[in-house]
Amino acid sequence: MWLSEPFAFVISLFYFVAVLMLAELLHQRFRLSTFMVRRLIILGLTHSVLVLPALFQNWFWFMLAPAVFCGLYLLASGLRGSPLKVRAGVFGVIYIFLAIIILYYLFWEEAYQPFAAAGVLALAWGDTLAALIGKRMGRHKYYISDEEKSWEGTLGMYAGAWGAIAYIASTQLGLAGHQLMAYVTLTAGMATLIEAVSIRRTDNLFVPLVTALLFYFLVQTNIPSAQISLLVTGIVGSFLVALVAYWLRALDEGGVSGAVLVGTFIFTFGGWNWVPPLLVFFISATLLTRWSRRRSPELFQENWEERGRGLNQVLANGGVGIILSILTFLNILEPHLVFVGFLGALAGTAADTWSTEIGVSLGGRPHLLFSRKLVAPGTSGGVTSAGLWGAFAGSLVITLVGLILFISGGLNWFIVFSSTLAILVAGFFGSLLDSALGVWVQVKRYCDYCLKDTEKPIHYCGYQTRIVRGLPMVNNNVVNFFCSLASAVVAMGILKLFS
Repeated sequence: MWLSEPFAFVISLFYFVAVLMLAELLHQRFRLSTFMVRRLIILGLTHSVLVLPALFQNWFWFMLAPAVFCGLYLLASGLRGSPLKVRAGVFGVIYIFLAIIILYYLFWEEAYQPFAAAGVLALAWGDTLAALIGKRMGRHKYYISDEEKSWEGTLGMYAGAWGAIAYIASTQLGLAGHQLMAYVTLTAGMATLIEAVSIRRTDNLFVPLVTALLFYFLVQTNIPSAQISLLVTGIVGSFLVALVAYWLRALDEGGVSGAVLVGTFIFTFGGWNWVPPLLVFFISATLLTRWSRRRSPELFQENWEERGRGLNQVLANGGVGIILSILTFLNILEPHLVFVGFLGALAGTAADTWSTEIGVSLGGRPHLLFSRKLVAPGTSGGVTSAGLWGAFAGSLVITLVGLILFISGGLNWFIVFSSTLAILVAGFFGSLLDSALGVWVQVKRYCDYCLKDTEKPIHYCGYQTRIVRGLPMVNNNVVNFFCSLASAVVAMGILKLFS
């Protein structure tokens, strides 16, 4: 039942202040830690969504109390000169209210308000469990930027988010059975992924927003639970593979997120045939990287990250695959043509990876592709005979996987031959193009302290490097993405010439 808007505003503001006062009282009475007080404040503020929206008829009056409270809270906090951790905590509270304001603007109609509540409570329950479990039992650590997190805490986030969304889904939306399980499992997984990669309390803003919008999309479009199960299978399978790669130090924490994203999209939209080539590339690249590290540890330290491939590297290598899988799902182009393009892109990426790892470990002193000028091992654009053979081998491996899939799919011999040739040529072309762009446009840096060329903005010695040639925005990831895209286009172009 609606009250007069000003009266409801006063009640809302009183509720928020009462949460702070009660948390402080418990802190004084039971000597609770600052950590526990913060958790109680978050729970109290977020659970306002179960009560306060029902008091208002107009969204403007509803958002006025959170807005006023945020202003008062910011002024009372006195952030000037405060440590970064304290400032992040204050803005974490403000992010929650900002998420509430945005969500209830989008879902103000009474029938849609459960979606907003699901987003906010997924954060409240999930983040609280993540913090409690991570603090008490978080032994297996990982790092996003400079923030420490734990796998135990991440599992706690998933459990809490799942419970909160399931509660809203069953009590307010009437979902049950396979539909509830599929929608809640997927949405909770996305909430957990957002929380895992967020820094500086930004999860307090993005988790509610993404969770509510995804949950709304799933329910309103009434996607069959079988389709959701396929997506969940892609997420779980990609995560398990990425976890093994993380354990082998082939991926860092951001790389795990990227691998889950790439694997999920490609499996869900491309289908089962798209998985074997991706796995072959991933496994071969991981094994080659480990082998190369052991043979040339000093070169690895100077030119590549110590904790494995990161998010940007994974997306640069797999981003074209995501785009092509969506194209085949939408049936915009002929499916076999797009699949050959995907294999061509993967062959180009594999050729570049094999060329680099084999060339650095076995090739000796490389030279630039066109000028024949000798350069240091690991320099972008440098090639060796061993590296060129490695590029051909990398492209050939993906081509053979494609050949097996084509034959098992019952394609006629001419399509099999033309498709196989297109993939092999496109892969080797992509590797050569990568070397060419490494010479012409990729940014090159120099460490004045160590007197060495490098690709890192901060050299491994800790000294900031300076640009000596190339375009500042064109780093190795940009070159890799462009070459992967070019390989896909070349593969599809060659196939079209044969058809």
